[in-house]
Amino acid sequence: MTKPIDDPYLDPQTGVLKNRAGITDAATLKQHEAMWASAGSVRWASRPEANSYDLDHLQKIHA
Repeated sequence: MTKPIDDPYLDPQTGVLKNRAGITDAATLKQHEAMWASAGSVRWASRPEANSYDLDHLQKIHA
C-alpha cells in the first residue's frame, strides 16, 4: 500500500496544486493555467524587446 505524499504545495483534500485562484479541480486548473499562459505569451510577444534576450530583457522576464 502506498502512502499519500505530504506536499505543502498540494491541496490535501484534492491533491491539486494550491493556487491563487482557489481552484481545487485539476481539469479546471489546467484550463485556467492554459488561458493565462496564452495571454501572457501574447502580451510578452507584442513588446518591442520580446526577441532581444539581452541582459536587460532577461532581468525583466525574471523580475
